[in-house]
Order: sequence, then structure tokens, then C-alpha cells
Amino acid sequence: MADDERGPRDRSIERADDTLRDVDLTVERALSFIDVHRRSDFAAAYQWFMDHSGTVGSRLYGRGQRLPGVRDDFAHAAQRGIHKPSGSPYALSVTIKSGEMYDADGSMIELPDGDWGLIYAAHRNNKGGETDSQWNESLKNCMRDGLPVGVFADTGKGYLRSLAFVEEYRPSDETFVLHGPVTPETEHLFRSGVHDYLVGEELVELDHRPAQELMRDERTAKVVSMKVREGQGRFRRKLMEAYGGACAVTGVETGCTLQAAHILDYRGAPTNVVENGLLLRSDIHALFDDSLLAVDPRTACIVVADSVPDDVYRRLGGHPLRLPKDRSLWPSDEYLGIKFEKFEHLQRMGGA
Repeated sequence: MADDERGPRDRSIERADDTLRDVDLTVERALSFIDVHRRSDFAAAYQWFMDHSGTVGSRLYGRGQRLPGVRDDFAHAAQRGIHKPSGSPYALSVTIKSGEMYDADGSMIELPDGDWGLIYAAHRNNKGGETDSQWNESLKNCMRDGLPVGVFADTGKGYLRSLAFVEEYRPSDETFVLHGPVTPETEHLFRSGVHDYLVGEELVELDHRPAQELMRDERTAKVVSMKVREGQGRFRRKLMEAYGGACAVTGVETGCTLQAAHILDYRGAPTNVVENGLLLRSDIHALFDDSLLAVDPRTACIVVADSVPDDVYRRLGGHPLRLPKDRSLWPSDEYLGIKFEKFEHLQRMGGA
């Protein structure tokens, strides 16, 4: 659904989905964006990161050291932070080192299907610590066009190596969200979101599904001239019934402002179940999607990010979530917990 249908979303938050709706993100597709003269170097680097995914070791950085298959004049990493090969608009890798101005880097959110989200601080200059737009723009270009980046994360005993796609940039706290690991076995998971519309998919009946099943990407998005919102309509009707036609956060009962919000991002029909949804007023939905508002699953109370300045929203903090009368229709604590973990990581990065 377009932002103007969703209420006052903070448009400064950028997402891959803003430019990559219904796109299957693959390494093969990414290479088509690389200049033909450097394509083989990028291909060799991507392959190395996939082959070494999850392993700890050297990053082959320094004079005369290169990843196998790349030419001698092709550097693959910076001393720290974002590396953009000369002449390329795209970043190739990020290096996360402990200490100094980068000590907040590397907060990892473990997801139930074996993948993870990584919070990454924006690249900064050596002098003054101000954000360096040249390098950050190269990482944003990867996000906008769907190119992966290699990750070197310092563990103290070597570097954890992996490949990831860039999903989000949040200028309020100058952080990127990376999603990995990208390997031949997991590559099918990385497809851009189609959010609130479906393509001829049916609502799955209410049976509790493990989080890893919901996190799998089972979308059947196709290139069509018009998106059919049939599934989303049923999802909303089920939530309207479950929550008695009132926003789960504010209690507002104005039907035209109420929307069906997914707790875990929409990844096909299996995610379109009431326990993975909340009925929310449009502006609350926008805050929830942006991880500026969340639900603490331990208390079932609302939490609001420190970066939200409006007292109207801040006063919602600490209020209990309005739950359906039928306990079987309550949102899943497991799903709320995954969403809350991302919220907490982003809060820590913002306060670092």
C-alpha cells in the first residue's frame, strides 16, 4: 500500500521495498548492474563471501592480498567501514571493527529461519566523526538497486564472513539494516516485500505456525498490471472481528482509519493469520512498521522510541495492548518478541 494510504510515515526512512517491489533479489540479478569491466571481480567476491559464509578467519586485507579470482587492482575491503571500489557507485563490503567510533556496530537479530538482521552504523570520517555521505550513498545504492554486500565482522579471533542485502536506512539514528546470510541455499528468501497486497492468495486458517514457517518467503508475486488485495481484505476482516473494530493501541473505532498490520513482515499467505496481526490506526501502523513503536511481549505494553518527539504518541508508552476477548486470537508472543528485539537494537544504536 502506498505511503499516503498509510498515514504520516517518516519518509526519511528508506527501504529496499521503496524501489524493489516484487523483485526477486539474487546475486545473478545484482551482477547485471555492475559495469562489464568489473563484473568478474564482483562475481568472484560475492562467490567468496557465499563460500565462506558463517566462517571466522582472515579478511585477506593488506598489501598484495586479494580475494581469489579478483584482479590485482581490485581492493575488496576498507581498513574499516564501507568499501566502495574505485569508480563503482556500489559498495562491495563493510568491515565491522570493535572499539573507537564503530563500537555500536554489529548488533545482530537472530531470525527463526536461520537468517539474521544486522544493525550497521553509518560510515564516518576519521576527523570529527561526522557522517560521510560518499560511502553511505554507495551502500544506499546497494539497497535501492538490490545488490548484496560482503560483511567482515571482527570477533576478536578473526572476522566472521558473510554476504547480505541492505534492507533499510534510518537517518534518525544513522543506521543501516542488513539481512543475511545470502548463500545458494538461502538466496530464495531475499525478495523485496509486497506488503499489503497479494496476488490471488487465500487466507490461511488460524492454526499456530512456528515462526520459522512464517519467516519463509512463500510469495507468488507475479508481474501484473493490477494487484489483487483479496487476501488482505480477508485478513483485515478477521482482525476487525477479533479486536471488535477498535485499534489495539489507541482504542479508536473509526473503521476507515483502521488497518491490518503484520507483526512479522508479509512473506506470503502463511503470514496472513490473526496471530501475526494487529488492528491499528493508520498512523500507529506506520510507527509500528518503522520500529518506532513496539509491544513488549513480557508485559504486553506499548513502548515508544526515544526519537519520536510528539507527546501524543509518547503518552502511549506503558499502556497495555488492547487484546481480543478470545484468547485464541491474541497476537503471538513469539512474533511480538522478534519485532521487539529489532526495536531494542535500534534504540541502543540511536543512543550509542
